Amino acid sequence: MAAPAEAPAAPTPDWPPPLQRAAAPAAKPPDTINGNAKGPSPEGLTAVIQAATPALQACLDASKDVAVGTTRVQISYQVQPDGKTTAVKADGKAPAPALECLKRCFEGLTFPKFEGSPVLGSYPLMYQRVEQQKPQ
Repeated sequence: MAAPAEAPAAPTPDWPPPLQRAAAPAAKPPDTINGNAKGPSPEGLTAVIQAATPALQACLDASKDVAVGTTRVQISYQVQPDGKTTAVKADGKAPAPALECLKRCFEGLTFPKFEGSPVLGSYPLMYQRVEQQKPQ
């Protein structure tokens, strides 16, 4: 005689396992220079400086005392939360009037307003003067 059919097993409370949500990724720190979520972005600051490049070049173009060849200038500055620049210094092997002009250009820059602490910056400027051919 055939064995009696077994009753189906009762489902266990832990099977099937409950669906689990994937853990949320860790919060990424803000992509700002000062770490504040509403602080300045590197792209925003770079865009302002790049827009000023023609004026910076004009400072060196206007100086007849800039030597032929490469002139390097380092401009250090601080950007305040209101977007104004302070503590601007221009150092390098350029004549004093050219350095002063570069400093004034940076002092006149207006960056986007932001929240948080001021941002220190440094901008290396390389200027190439070529020797002019004299007409014969």
